[in-house]
Amino acid sequence: MIATEKGRRAATPKPRGQRTIVCVDDEPLVSRALYRLLSREPYDVLVADSARQALRYVRDFDVDLVITDQRMPDMSGVELLGKVREVSPLTGGLILTAYPESVLVDDPPEAPAPPLFAKPWDDETLRAGVREMLRERDSEPAPDPSVAERPRKFAKLWRQTREAADVAVRTVLVPVDGSIEPELTLRSLLPILRSDPTRIILLQVLPLLGLHRDVYAYLERTRAKLSSEGVDAIADVRWGDPAEQILLHARHAHADLLVLSESEKRGWAQRLHRTLAERLLDETEVPLLIGRPEVTARSWKRILVPLDGSPEAEAVLSEAVRFAEGTGARIDLVGVSPRYRPVGYGVVPYTPRIPDPMPYLRDIAKLVESEDVLTEARTFEGDPAREILRYAEESGADLICLTAWKRSRWARFLDGGVSREILREARCPVFVRRAST
Repeated sequence: MIATEKGRRAATPKPRGQRTIVCVDDEPLVSRALYRLLSREPYDVLVADSARQALRYVRDFDVDLVITDQRMPDMSGVELLGKVREVSPLTGGLILTAYPESVLVDDPPEAPAPPLFAKPWDDETLRAGVREMLRERDSEPAPDPSVAERPRKFAKLWRQTREAADVAVRTVLVPVDGSIEPELTLRSLLPILRSDPTRIILLQVLPLLGLHRDVYAYLERTRAKLSSEGVDAIADVRWGDPAEQILLHARHAHADLLVLSESEKRGWAQRLHRTLAERLLDETEVPLLIGRPEVTARSWKRILVPLDGSPEAEAVLSEAVRFAEGTGARIDLVGVSPRYRPVGYGVVPYTPRIPDPMPYLRDIAKLVESEDVLTEARTFEGDPAREILRYAEESGADLICLTAWKRSRWARFLDGGVSREILREARCPVFVRRAST
């Protein structure tokens, strides 16, 4: 069954004639100069200090033009514009460089080559160039946004992922600290872990070297309990920084999943200091399954999957379907269209890449239902994290499966992101994987 719900009115459209420009340069003075110049025009101007941040803007906003420096630490301007075209084919690109001749020799771009402007630039020449590029963008025919094409591509990738997972023995790393909370969390999550052949590694990290008989006795008791229930479990001890040792052990053990216990935390102290889950998420490609020690029993009947139309968000669906198949749960596909997005000290209107997400969600729902998993599709408007958390609470979701973006330290501090807020506030367990880019 595919149930649909249109929550609230459609997203606020971009004002007529308004354009969004992303300026990216690793020199703050250059970025500020571009912002001062272009913000006087009828443009929404977003400033990025790295190519990766600029790519996040292109994914999150309907960006008309990217103005980039050529020589940057993470990638060149030519490389950045190539990735921009993959994400948003209609977004234009322009390179600012002090060495325009060398770009064509050292880093020749693929056709069509982006316009090159020399640094320092002439303000009027650059303004005229930007206006001309935006006019050309308006005259280009829009590509066919066939909503069915994306689900077909997703279906192929999904089948490949699931076929690979079927022949692999999953290794789950569970950090413990000698308290009852991690054990309670693990036991509450065992029903969804049993959906695959699973080997569980219990890992305790101690701050100091030495012989800790009570630690070994605790680990052996816990391992023996799990083994008596038919769970393949082993135990290990390491010394040092918890996050570093967990990451190191996960690599050596080829772990497929990290299971963590997170206590409920609130306030500025949590925002100023990353939780262990957030630190691990920023530094490993291994997905995390985060439970709450206060939640000791779950029916496992409802799994919520937020989607925004991106391949990164869709990547988590194969795991969600596997969990649903193992527990008999239903999957709720949820799309949220924000009215505005926070940027720096203000907000800009948000124009979704998929104007109406419901047809897209319906097509994805049909693919999920082809796996004999009951599915519903719903859309809402508002703050994404708030709407997802609200619906999870109202629907009684037993698990949220989502994708998180890697963020720099200051980006994390200024804007924790949708996934970070859900990790902090969700009252049900959360499965989260980090986006590959």
